[in-house]
Amino acid sequence: MSGLRFLIEDYQRLLELRAGAGGRVGQVRAYLEALEAALTGLERLWTDLLADPRFRLALAESPRTPTALLEWLAHDLEQEVRLAVARNPSTPASTLVTLVGNWAGRLAVAFNPCTPAELLKGLAFDGDLDVRQALAANPNTPAEVLALLVHDPEPGVRRKVALNPSTPPHLLWRLAQSKESPLHLALLRNPNTPGEALEAIACDDPSLEERLRRHPNLASSRPLAQADRPEPREGASVGRDGRVSPGHRGRGKPSRAT
Repeated sequence: MSGLRFLIEDYQRLLELRAGAGGRVGQVRAYLEALEAALTGLERLWTDLLADPRFRLALAESPRTPTALLEWLAHDLEQEVRLAVARNPSTPASTLVTLVGNWAGRLAVAFNPCTPAELLKGLAFDGDLDVRQALAANPNTPAEVLALLVHDPEPGVRRKVALNPSTPPHLLWRLAQSKESPLHLALLRNPNTPGEALEAIACDDPSLEERLRRHPNLASSRPLAQADRPEPREGASVGRDGRVSPGHRGRGKPSRAT
């Protein structure tokens, strides 16, 4: 608004230099004076609105809010406003960096799907469970960070990795080797879980067979690339098509070849 005010003042000075140009100069000057009065009213209204934390929160949440205003709101006295800025997908990386100084800020930044990968890497070893869970669920989290979170001691973090649509297939395959039923259910919900991982789950938990059949990757599964395939479990064999076949899982021992 200040830029518009300067423009009005410059135009008024121009009119004064051309005072003898004709009778329309007075009409234009009156119009500009009315416009300046309206601008003053808008400035007062804007000041009053910014005094209301609910209005600032709405600005902080809107993806259409200009970057400069988000940078200003990142220093708001209200924590709720600052956290909304941290969650806003339009907030620039330089502003997000300033918001990770406390737990709430790190959590909000970890949730933000537009947080740059480099900033997410810095949260990989965060000591807070909620932050790591948000990081594991973020579709923008780099694969190398997800590879670390696969081994997280907290089951909830590993489950978020299993649900993440950006988790690479070889990591989903590794998670399928777990005996954790909640982890298997999470892998069933991920449309990117490879067929080999689903077959491994079927061997561990036959009760999930019906749900496994509904997964789009089971019928049209293809073997993972050899570089991405983890070592087969003990007793497993690799067929000609490259798939891993689980070893004998019956009660008795397999008969020896004669």
